[in-house]
Amino acid sequence: MYRASSRHDSIRYEHGVMGSRQPPDGVKSPPPEHVWRLLTVWWDDFLEALRGYRPGRHHPIHLQEELCDGWYRVIHKLGYGGHSTILVADDGEDGSPYLRLSASLGGDHMRDIPAAQRLCFPREHFVSDSCNGRHLCLVYPVLGPTVDFRIKFDREEGKNEFQDVAQQIVETLALLHSRKICHGDFRPSNILLGLESLDGLEVEEVFARLGKPCTSKFTIQPSRSWKPLESTPHAPKYLVLPVDFSRADKDLVNDPSVHVIDSGESFDVSQPPPARFGIPIDYAAPEVVFDKSGATAMDLWALGCTLYSIRLGQQLFNGEKCEHPRYQLISEDEAVDLADLLEGLLRYEPEERLSAQEVLKHPRFHTRY
Repeated sequence: MYRASSRHDSIRYEHGVMGSRQPPDGVKSPPPEHVWRLLTVWWDDFLEALRGYRPGRHHPIHLQEELCDGWYRVIHKLGYGGHSTILVADDGEDGSPYLRLSASLGGDHMRDIPAAQRLCFPREHFVSDSCNGRHLCLVYPVLGPTVDFRIKFDREEGKNEFQDVAQQIVETLALLHSRKICHGDFRPSNILLGLESLDGLEVEEVFARLGKPCTSKFTIQPSRSWKPLESTPHAPKYLVLPVDFSRADKDLVNDPSVHVIDSGESFDVSQPPPARFGIPIDYAAPEVVFDKSGATAMDLWALGCTLYSIRLGQQLFNGEKCEHPRYQLISEDEAVDLADLLEGLLRYEPEERLSAQEVLKHPRFHTRY
């Protein structure tokens, strides 16, 4: 059923925030909260928490499942996040109807700005109903691994690409801030590298390049306080492990272009969210942690942490001392400039931090080491 001329897209399935938390007719009521916490799977470091599959949350999707009246067929999984699961789907058709983009991050006019090409606009969107509610599904081009992938698996190549990749990252953030938009969750896992197009490939050719999807069944841990469930009607029959780009075709991930994703925490600075931010503590600015407040300056703190991470392949605030020789990964000249740049971004007072435009003028972006 897959056509050689078909296009492969990634589909992001937002949690069922559009629907009711009440299960539909014929579906048993969900178990109590403590039962969900006992749902476990093997490979749990690589899979989303199974307890997320309940009313108002994840869309239970299986491989080969068709969505949007058969328009898309799910063939693989790219990853998951706090707001969505990202899958690879085949649209089964050739042509351009799926190139249109819905208004996002300021509207269609932003696509005329060069840096806006690095913001990941959806090609299409549709609504899908499941036992867990109504889900907004956004269709994007297929993208590659997170931006810190290269430094983790090919340190020398990652070093050579850092200058260009880092500049793209800062330019994209500067564009958002110029539109008075705070990303709110700016970190390496939300910044992806490009991927060589999969368009025109048969599904088996896609698997040959990405690897075949692997699945994991789940079990319910026994407990003295409740009777084990015979089934979990709100969960899929199995979970799918994401694509492992370290084992994928190396030529597939040679695209150094940068794409910023996941606007689930984004907000207009004139309307900040009510004292709740979803960014992990490792990238959270002091005002987010202590004052429960934030604006574009919180992105700048996160930018400093992100630049450190993608250059050195480790988190800045991970509780480890950096005196071991394995931490001595860059030249003294680069270390001096990088430290000066980070000092300007990681200032305690938000108003004292360098802006994204000021970061672009820093010597670190105009020197080859």
